Amino acid sequence: MKISDNPIKTMASRGSSQVALMLVAFLLGWLIRGKTSRSGSEHDLLDPNGEINTRTNPGQASDPAQFNAKKSHAASTTPLHSLSGQNGTSLQKVDLNKLFISRNPLTRISDFIEVLRDLGPDTIDAVRTAFETLPAGESRTQEMQLFFHAWATFAPLDAIDYAQTLGRSETMYATRSALASWAAYNAPAAMQWSKANPDENKKGEYMVGIIQGVATIDLGAASDLLYGMNNTNYRFQAASVLVRNHVNEGIEPAMKWADELPDGDQHLKNIVLNQVASEVAQRNPERCAEWALELEEGEGRKRVIATVINYWSRSSHEAVAAWVKELPEGGNKYHAIEQMVNQWAWRNPVSTANWLNNFPANKKLDPSIDNFARRIMHKEPATAVSWAHSIVNDERRNKSLNHVFQNWQKKKPDEAMAWAESNAPELLPDTK
Repeated sequence: MKISDNPIKTMASRGSSQVALMLVAFLLGWLIRGKTSRSGSEHDLLDPNGEINTRTNPGQASDPAQFNAKKSHAASTTPLHSLSGQNGTSLQKVDLNKLFISRNPLTRISDFIEVLRDLGPDTIDAVRTAFETLPAGESRTQEMQLFFHAWATFAPLDAIDYAQTLGRSETMYATRSALASWAAYNAPAAMQWSKANPDENKKGEYMVGIIQGVATIDLGAASDLLYGMNNTNYRFQAASVLVRNHVNEGIEPAMKWADELPDGDQHLKNIVLNQVASEVAQRNPERCAEWALELEEGEGRKRVIATVINYWSRSSHEAVAAWVKELPEGGNKYHAIEQMVNQWAWRNPVSTANWLNNFPANKKLDPSIDNFARRIMHKEPATAVSWAHSIVNDERRNKSLNHVFQNWQKKKPDEAMAWAESNAPELLPDTK
């Protein structure tokens, strides 16, 4: 045998993820927090019944139509030196005709930020014309999100209307960016506009953007909005937005927030636990492993453990294998063993086999043994069939054994038949 010891004997003895994208994320936060700082965190986004509060901040209208600024009549031929931003400052620093020429993403974005910093009704047409010079597709995704965030700070409905003229995927992200910007300074108006849409699926899509904006000023209100969503797919996306915001506040607060979410919607809570675990495990897998053991045993904890194993094993299979070995007895332990086999078997089957030999044979371990046999059967069919033959549960053993044995028969029929005659005659055609 090439992998570990003879599994028949051993089973018996055991019975005894870019710089540019990071910059865009930072700048989006700047656009929401900086340009929409007209609203304060003191604004109550939700009323006592959990509904969006229709009271707006001082100086802001409750009718979303009133936020739709008049379209600028400035022609695209207007001399650059005459363009002034909404704060009265000049845009002479950047030549719009050369705005997106640079191949350096940092230069492109920093120049664009100079323009967006003072974007207003008098300059929107010229900047939009410059934006339209970019070819459609992923190459302009970064600029598009920044553009619609800035535009929506003074004319959200104009920005959303224009977003509907873009390609299908761009429409979604552009609209979401505009709504995030709008909701950051007037969530009631953004919510009112979204609720007026008769398409329930669109409402879910729009809510992701609204939650993204609300999360920048009130994470608690954003969490309440998340729990009020119905569409599972969009709830997952909205949860991801919230998780990133909480993790940005620190991994300890993020873990505490996820753990203390209400249990009424356990499925959603499990999703959040898993997403937080993914963020934390990438930064500090050892701390995420500690957190997993602090959680109550159940589906949420199982997901966190699986996530820990997934990320931690990328840097050290041995360290995570030692951690799994010491897990307290219970359903999560055997789930963890199976997840460890998933990550380790195809990379180092010998070490995986030796590690599996540390656990006594029992029905709870059977899924891991079955998994291991299937993982190695293409390279080591003889060893795989012996491991499958050692499964305790009769039904699982027969199913696994037949699957692995048939694979072996296709590759080396003589060897497979010889093994069956000596160890598992029930597999022979004339004995079935």
